[in-house]
Amino acid sequence: MRLTELKKRLGENPGADIRFHLPNGDFVPAHAHVTEVARIDKQFVDCGGTLRSDSLCRLQTWFADDVDHRLTADKFLKILDKAKSFLVSDDLEVDVEHEVGFISQFPLESVEVLPDEIILHLTERHTACLAMEKCLPPAKPASDFSPLKFNFHKPSSDCCTQTATNQPNQIMKKKKVLFVCIHNSARSQMAEAFLNKICGEEFEAHSAGIEPGKLNPIVVAAMQEVGIDISANKTKAVFDFIKSGQLFSHVITVCDETSAERCPIFPGVTTRLHWGFPDPSSFTGTHKEKLAKTREVRDTIKQQIEKWCEEVCCLAAA
Repeated sequence: MRLTELKKRLGENPGADIRFHLPNGDFVPAHAHVTEVARIDKQFVDCGGTLRSDSLCRLQTWFADDVDHRLTADKFLKILDKAKSFLVSDDLEVDVEHEVGFISQFPLESVEVLPDEIILHLTERHTACLAMEKCLPPAKPASDFSPLKFNFHKPSSDCCTQTATNQPNQIMKKKKVLFVCIHNSARSQMAEAFLNKICGEEFEAHSAGIEPGKLNPIVVAAMQEVGIDISANKTKAVFDFIKSGQLFSHVITVCDETSAERCPIFPGVTTRLHWGFPDPSSFTGTHKEKLAKTREVRDTIKQQIEKWCEEVCCLAAA
């Protein structure tokens, strides 16, 4: 989550107490302080020789014996305002430095607003290689699989009723598609579910996150409304798919363009697409209002999946 979104939530709920929720389910003690606000600028070269830079806002937590202390949203916002001169921009990702046996940094995934509290949900940080094409072993030899052998379709399209091949005994191999967003908590989960439902005979859809977090319960509710249950789904790391050696015909990013650039390069012959959708974790308002906005994203993703399936179907039938 970016600093501008965090400050907006704090300003809307000035009297709320701040709580930090760790990825393992524990909470930082309620009397914790934010002892540092820092801008971290990193310049580095990746293993492919590309010079890169990155910046973020880092918050450090600490607590002592003053158990009656509470950090309110108003006080927190004043601390952040004092850092304006060196933060320069609010368009920075936020992470929290906290000591759990050793000092760790946890990216801020989302903010949950309750009547008297604001819960900052933290997630795990994962390492990544930004030059996979140079680090990984050579790709496996390409198979003779061709999309032109099959008619990929959506059920309502005429081309979908055509026979898949003139060789009736040939078994059709599904094409694997991976949907990627930041936390694998909302958009990529919906896209995976819709593709498996709409074109499950032709595609095998998966989803993953660059920094996997927790499944968004509002998204779960929105999908249940259309008869799809994703409540048992787990969030997954995109780099685990790379390590597994799986090959995907398509890797589709569904986050914003800046975040999509962080998606690594996959081995093999992979078509990379970008479909940008709003992030449900950034929605504000009451539960009802956030659910309404999530429904809009859900329906837009479904329409995009249907459109894409129809295009691929017609291409294969040509």
